[in-house]
Amino acid sequence: MSAYSIGKRMVEMNLSTEWAELYAHTPNQDNEWHRLADHLLDVACQAYELASKFKMGDFGYNAGLLHDAGKVNPEFQKYLRKCWANSPDQSRIKIPHSVYGCYFCKEDLEVIRPVIAGHHAGIYAMREMDELLHRHQAKAEGIQQLAQEFIFQYLRQVALPEDFRTDGLAQETVLRFLFSCLVDADSRSTAIHDKQEPAKPPVRSSIRECAEYFQTKYMAKFDNVGATQLNRIRREVYDKCLAKARQPQGVYRLTAPTGCGKTYALMAFALEHAKKNELERVIVALPYTSIIDQNAKVYRNYLPQEALLEHHSGVEIDPTEEDASEQSRRRREATATWEQPAIITTTVQLFESLFSNQRSRCRKLHNLTNSVIVLDEAQTLPPHLLEPTVDMLNILVKHFGVTVVLSTATQPALGPGSPLRAKLKEPAEILDNPTQYFRDLERVTYQFDDREMSWQELAEDIRKEPQILVVLNTKKDAVSLWKELRDSESYHLSGLLCPAHRKTKLAEVGLKLENGQECRVISTQVVEAGVDLDFPVVYRAFGPLDRIVQVAGRCNREGRPQKGLVRVFLPSEGGAPRGDYRHAMEAAKIVLCQPGADLHNPELYEKFFKAFYRGIKSDRKNIQDRRRQLDYPTVNDSYRFIEQTCSVIIQDYPKEASPVPGILARVRAKGHVSRGDWQELQQYSVSLPRYNYEKLFQKQDIIKDSILGIDLLRKGIYHPELGIGEPDIMDPMDLIA
Repeated sequence: MSAYSIGKRMVEMNLSTEWAELYAHTPNQDNEWHRLADHLLDVACQAYELASKFKMGDFGYNAGLLHDAGKVNPEFQKYLRKCWANSPDQSRIKIPHSVYGCYFCKEDLEVIRPVIAGHHAGIYAMREMDELLHRHQAKAEGIQQLAQEFIFQYLRQVALPEDFRTDGLAQETVLRFLFSCLVDADSRSTAIHDKQEPAKPPVRSSIRECAEYFQTKYMAKFDNVGATQLNRIRREVYDKCLAKARQPQGVYRLTAPTGCGKTYALMAFALEHAKKNELERVIVALPYTSIIDQNAKVYRNYLPQEALLEHHSGVEIDPTEEDASEQSRRRREATATWEQPAIITTTVQLFESLFSNQRSRCRKLHNLTNSVIVLDEAQTLPPHLLEPTVDMLNILVKHFGVTVVLSTATQPALGPGSPLRAKLKEPAEILDNPTQYFRDLERVTYQFDDREMSWQELAEDIRKEPQILVVLNTKKDAVSLWKELRDSESYHLSGLLCPAHRKTKLAEVGLKLENGQECRVISTQVVEAGVDLDFPVVYRAFGPLDRIVQVAGRCNREGRPQKGLVRVFLPSEGGAPRGDYRHAMEAAKIVLCQPGADLHNPELYEKFFKAFYRGIKSDRKNIQDRRRQLDYPTVNDSYRFIEQTCSVIIQDYPKEASPVPGILARVRAKGHVSRGDWQELQQYSVSLPRYNYEKLFQKQDIIKDSILGIDLLRKGIYHPELGIGEPDIMDPMDLIA
């Protein structure tokens, strides 16, 4: 029997005459009012089920029971009836209701007051609660008298578990997860009443089915490939991942070089581990949408239909269906709740949700319980957020049944021995001897050039190579070198190209490489991690050690007999991003000066990260202190991967046939921007640091569409090769250290 049915039955047995005529929501399409008692007990029972997964079921139940208790207010009941009658008078102004359930929270239950009061607006800071309760005290007594007979009949006695009583950071997290349970249960109860969602949840593929399906598909693929040394290594890595997956839950590391089949092996480990430990889902988080596009295409072919959810800004949604179709409704619900057995998302989406106080972002969090979280390219976690990030991972492992997997060729120093204040429990290596695979798959030769090179000297060298990738530290440097090159076969890539433009360029580059045509790419760091390009020669301006190795992954990816060349050079012109990035460059110099430094030895990167982490502030915004104070709004505002960026829409790419004017015309005709419209427009958007945004705005190069609430780049500004090509405009990638 569903929680909804249980709640209804409890109400029918005990409902008084007065409560039978109190409502939570206006009538649905069948002209049925949503009784308040039904809604409160329905949400209570659903929240109990969800929160029981992390042993806080009774707290979840009470939060559900109390969240809308304030709707007994006669003024709120009048408000509902006027809404239903479509009354135009001023008395239809919204009547507050969320805060009044807090007055029933005594002793250990007091901790959920911010959750109840914020179930629409977002979790309050605990320090705000006294003032909030005082402000509503005058009406609270009368509302309590109306509600108390029903509430006290069902309210449960609770005691806060000792772990959450003594550990302020764990308490902060569990309250956010209770908030997730409450808002999910509330949303479902309302959607069921409105006939937007069936009372019985849809049947989904199980983790066991996904694991077995993936294994069958992979074996069929492997049986059809040649018996080369590379394929032997890939199969060996895959088999070792499967064997290790049968171990208990905890923290794991997959340290493996480019080309070893890590994409397949990683998902195989996660699914098999989830199956063995009876977990509910696998969540793969990656740093860039370009990598997600590639990996999602792979995983979709190896998982049952509709088992995989992509949740990121690059997912294409048909805007003509977005508002009304059943398919669109299911897609919106899926991204809100993360109920599929396999999720692929960005690290930004995952972690900014984990530190959010907002209803929409937090709703899915409870579904992280009993899961495998894979952090692919784990070295890209922002240094200025490492302390709260690592602490959150520890809490998920300890209290929420999560297994964490860190996957990269350049493992960050996050375990014991790290100079960071927060450290992960000793991660278990999935591959017993990862160094051997780096030796077996030595695809490149590293060459360090001690002499400084001007753009002119560098351009002369580049022209000699028919196929070459050159990566600079900043967008300004990449533009300067591209202009110096003056080559019709050259491409520029940076974060200041809109996604549609970047995808087109990457496709053209890939085709030229495949066909053996001349192709010279001048890029920022945007190509370093996970982009599927394969050059025989790569030049990289000296930078952080992990960045050098990541860009080497774009060189001789398929392991041809002739090794690729990765040349590290020192530009005599240009510069490097400030802050943590420069600290990382200094750490690279220190490590590379040590005797026997070998870029084919993965142990070198842990030494590099230890040296790097000693020179940074890993909690720059004092987020941990704010968490201990249960200051959810400040934590939400402070935990940002990239700070202060603004999106602008490019109106004239492609120059001859941009779809943007047509999209804008359609949106203006509708009078609002739907999620599908916005995601379509995002393919033609660029994120700018606020300083650069304001500079362009002052020059009137950015036009604010006040009707649609979006920013448009004036036509003629966007360069067909450089994107937003002004030399002093920073690439957002330059801000990621």
